[in-house]
Amino acid sequence: MEYADRMEDLGLDNIPDKNTCQNHIVNKHIKRFVGRKGNRGYCDYCARETIVISLEDLMEYLMDAVHFFYNDPQDFMRYESREGGFVGDTYGPWDILEGKYHLDVKHHTLQEDIFNSLDHCQLYAFEYDYRHYMVETMLASWQDFKMTVKHRSRYFFGAVEDLDMDDAKLKPQEMLTALGKTLRSFKFIRGIETGTIIYRCRQHQVSDRSVNTHNGMTAPPMHLANQPNRMSPAGIPMFYGAFDSDTAIVETLDPLNNGLPLYSVARFKTTQTIQVVDLTTFPPMPDPFDAIGREHTFELQFLQDFVKDLTEPVVRKNHLEYVPTQVFTEYLRYPFSQKLGKGKSISGLVYNSSKNKNKALVIFINNKESSSILHYEGNVVSGKSIL
Repeated sequence: MEYADRMEDLGLDNIPDKNTCQNHIVNKHIKRFVGRKGNRGYCDYCARETIVISLEDLMEYLMDAVHFFYNDPQDFMRYESREGGFVGDTYGPWDILEGKYHLDVKHHTLQEDIFNSLDHCQLYAFEYDYRHYMVETMLASWQDFKMTVKHRSRYFFGAVEDLDMDDAKLKPQEMLTALGKTLRSFKFIRGIETGTIIYRCRQHQVSDRSVNTHNGMTAPPMHLANQPNRMSPAGIPMFYGAFDSDTAIVETLDPLNNGLPLYSVARFKTTQTIQVVDLTTFPPMPDPFDAIGREHTFELQFLQDFVKDLTEPVVRKNHLEYVPTQVFTEYLRYPFSQKLGKGKSISGLVYNSSKNKNKALVIFINNKESSSILHYEGNVVSGKSIL
């Protein structure tokens, strides 16, 4: 009875008593499942002895993938008889397997058996289009995080209990911890290798001769770090650069600043490997037939939305908008780094420029520290910065 109930819940019925091998299905995750679950036996579709599983086991695996993302619409969708059914998009099981998941079966009889094993009267809908779910919860938590650090508690939010937050949302400290866990899970930590070329642009006065020196073109000394930036508050110097000179220029220039009519771009070469969080390259979304990987689908979707928000253009004079990214950067630099262990601390962040979408970076070094990490190779570009 328990077995029959499970088959009914999965939307399966009248599964032929047959075995199949992995040779008839293209998807690599299904192939691995057959190889892992199977035993030596007779394949009814290629008529030979090999590693096989029962069609019943295969159908359970396929429908578990369907049910991970799609559910019975009557559980969450309005039904209007006058409109002819559910108000929203619904799908049959084969629509999902073949149309959404791109199930590719190379044996005609096996495809027919899979198709005929499905309960085609059962409809499915993507529940997360209609209900509050993880991505929305995380994004809402990020919005609350931004509101908190900008307008309520900038320095001690981790110790504050009452922030008047919805129970479904993460508190600011939980938000950062969840972000850190996701960054580690998807391996966003990488090394910028020794010998990598990095460009830095400075906007400056005509009389400023320091732009022809290492100290003048690297991160500013503390007493000159008096302007807040996207990743660093006033008073905490950092090195902002890019992997091409054009990006370094567009990230730096303020054409309306008449007091700094010129700009210069310096070329640096890294003298050691720099450990960074790289938010510019995302892994592909997990395959729905990957029973382990699909568990992280919503985390990855959130991270994509988070990074997009993180790098949105900000009006330079509205320094308050920098506060959330400054707090996030400091979290990476200290609490997150400490959890990675000795010698693995994060020294920078790579992100897509809001100006041209090329890669930009910030390295957590001050003027003095930069000489041990970056070798100054001279200036490569200069010009007028005002319109």
